[in-house]
Amino acid sequence: MGNIDDISNQLAKGLPTPVGQWTSSWISASATYSIMKSTAGILHTINIEMKSAPSLSVFDNSSGISGTLVARLDGGINEGNYLYDTTLANGLSVYVAAGNATSIRITYK
Repeated sequence: MGNIDDISNQLAKGLPTPVGQWTSSWISASATYSIMKSTAGILHTINIEMKSAPSLSVFDNSSGISGTLVARLDGGINEGNYLYDTTLANGLSVYVAAGNATSIRITYK
């Protein structure tokens, strides 16, 4: 998490701060595109629950799989929890490429 100055700057810009409850969304199918959040926010974590998960791309965008790429995990990445805590100015869109069945959990606010 950021320091007090970082949080003050976020508040001044109208961006969310790292305080409060996280939302969690689970993705269980490949070749899917999801708009998880349509306003500014924070990408907290990506939890890969199956090693055979296909590649995953996360965008700072509220309407599609374009815009600023904020995270990309290659297919077959090891299971684990990947911490980002990245500020999103526009929203959160996720694309999971075609491939094996998957189990991915995204936390954000």
